[in-house]
Amino acid sequence: MNFLQTSGFKVPDDVSLMAFNTSEMTKYSNPSLTTISQLPENLGKISMNTIIERIENGWGECSTHQIVRTRLSLGRSTKSLVSKKIER
Repeated sequence: MNFLQTSGFKVPDDVSLMAFNTSEMTKYSNPSLTTISQLPENLGKISMNTIIERIENGWGECSTHQIVRTRLSLGRSTKSLVSKKIER
């Protein structure tokens, strides 16, 4: 973000930025960074369940697909593309 700003771009007016996985660094960004983070406790549960399943049922094919719950934290680094609010 700093590179974009020093290059003359305005965040989020010219460029919207979003990060995957929150780190300590994102707390200090200006403007605040929009992030999508995975919940560590969910990743731990999925990992343990996968390991237990492999131990009990054999390793067989090692490729699996998992849906992981995420959390969206809206910061000010993204700009809405909707120009008019929709009335409900």
